[in-house]
Amino acid sequence: MTDGPDLGALVGCQVTRVCFDHQVTLLLAGAGHPERVDASLVVESPMSLTAGGSTVRVDPDTATNLAAVLALLHRRIASVDEAADGTLRLGFGGGDSLAVHPDPPYESWSLTGDGVPNRLAGPS
Repeated sequence: MTDGPDLGALVGCQVTRVCFDHQVTLLLAGAGHPERVDASLVVESPMSLTAGGSTVRVDPDTATNLAAVLALLHRRIASVDEAADGTLRLGFGGGDSLAVHPDPPYESWSLTGDGVPNRLAGPS
């Protein structure tokens, strides 16, 4: 875990919308700690999605495997971790997870909205 802001408010949030362009955006809503969360997680770098026991690499800049991200729609986040290298991991029930990997020298992901710390993962 990094020394950055606590992302624990994401636990319990539901993915209410999934949007695609040259990035993947997950809209998240739920009761945070201690306030309501209404946030956007924008992913600009490759990620790994594990669902149903298989892992798929998803690159937001291509159309390949984007449909796999739709499996997260209406799912609730059960755990969140940001590793020291900047990898963001979101855990969902049943062992499913999303891992957003760093993509130096670019921003890999950002989190903005109400009830969460605004966070940009990438070069300073």
